[in-house]
Amino acid sequence: MIFSYRRLLFFLLVYALFINSNEKLDLKLTELDPPSPKKVPKVLKSHGLDRSDNYFWMRDDSIKNKEVIQHLKNE
Repeated sequence: MIFSYRRLLFFLLVYALFINSNEKLDLKLTELDPPSPKKVPKVLKSHGLDRSDNYFWMRDDSIKNKEVIQHLKNE
């Protein structure tokens, strides 16, 4: 196997870019403050069981609920 300075330089460059991009990504993720949706409990009954869904209000098949649309834009 022949030692190549080009190959070494290439791997060092890729490594440096990877490390630098991860630091930037971590910094950006810590600065984010995602919106938290409100909880509106709704009991769903199916097959003789009761299930509580706090985010059922976000289901918007008609895509007309302005609150849901605004929450998605904020996300």
